[in-house]
Amino acid sequence: MKIFVFEYASALASESKLVTSSVFCEGFAMLKSLVVDLLRAGHEVSTVLSPSIQRFKPLKNINPLYMELRDDTLVDEIREFIGEFEAHYILAPETNGLLEKLVSMFQDSGFSLNCLPEAIKKVRNKISLYNELEKRKVRVPDTRLIGQPVDGNELKKVARDLGFPLIIKPTGGVGCSGLHIVRKPEQLDYMFRKLKGVEYGEGVIVQKLVKGLNTSVSLIRNGSKTLCLSLNSQIVRLRGPEGTSSYIGGFTPLQVELKEDAFQVASRAVKLFEGLRGYVGVDLILTKEGPVVMEINPRLTTSYAAVREVVKVNIAQLILNSVLHGKLPSNVSAEGCSLIYKLEIPRNLSYVFLEENKETMVSPPVPLFKGEEICFSMVSYRGGEVTEVMRNLLEIKRKVLRRFHWRR
Repeated sequence: MKIFVFEYASALASESKLVTSSVFCEGFAMLKSLVVDLLRAGHEVSTVLSPSIQRFKPLKNINPLYMELRDDTLVDEIREFIGEFEAHYILAPETNGLLEKLVSMFQDSGFSLNCLPEAIKKVRNKISLYNELEKRKVRVPDTRLIGQPVDGNELKKVARDLGFPLIIKPTGGVGCSGLHIVRKPEQLDYMFRKLKGVEYGEGVIVQKLVKGLNTSVSLIRNGSKTLCLSLNSQIVRLRGPEGTSSYIGGFTPLQVELKEDAFQVASRAVKLFEGLRGYVGVDLILTKEGPVVMEINPRLTTSYAAVREVVKVNIAQLILNSVLHGKLPSNVSAEGCSLIYKLEIPRNLSYVFLEENKETMVSPPVPLFKGEEICFSMVSYRGGEVTEVMRNLLEIKRKVLRRFHWRR
């Protein structure tokens, strides 16, 4: 089957305000992993990449189209050739409704392997998502909405009601994008100044921090049935109003007592939203009282780069079978352990790092912006146990630090 895969960050790179070096790193990791699996399944695959990353030769066994795309032109330009393909998959942030808009625009151009646009819209807004889940007795964080423009007095009142520490993020934000932790009242004024004047669409949400283990469930859905592939750990770096929170990586499979509870809660949550199909990721925090649903991601997630290394089936083919034919196996097995990790690479070491770590790299360290001293690379390690893959990660981190200090 001829399949076109579009990944927003890899296609637009520095031409989009939504794309940072960190976002590009995760986006390209998903694109490369999916493309490799589709090729292994025997499909003919094509994609679009920004010319700014062409010199890194980031994809093997495929000749991507290098096009200078912008937000205001990409739909028209892709429409010119997407009809040549039998199926397509769109990867983009849900921010400001971007993913649902792109999926909707290309819905009549061959088979869409994405969730339906209506389902994407329902789950991207955290308030409507939480309201629906609460009705069905699915645990969610204690959350308040502050509309645009953000009012400082309202922010302080909500903070007093919920109590510290707090999480503040956009209603339609993805992952850690725009997310901050506020640990004490003295940080609220700085937080308000940061929020003031910034366009957050439908507003920001304020949550009481949920204490527990950050995890995600990767699953496949055929529209009526759900197959949970794995429970994954998530390494998240939380920062206050003055910093930038980020997803760092994680490992899979995570073996904990609450694993089956996590699978059950994730399955119940996605079942509530008609139109969720193919690959879906559910972010959960495992607490002493049980799993709490934080997000439903109606698309491939970064964890896919790790899950595909341990699950003993081709997940890309599972996605096709579930969406196009409604087929799902009753279960899947996994073997070993896989870790993905986002490394900060000094700009002057990007080519050296690329040459020395080709075998473990799922996203190259691409300096997207002028004057940017740090870029990011996603690496992946597979082994029999967590301790083995962690040793490999620590070794490469030590190597980067040694080279950095030597070059300075």
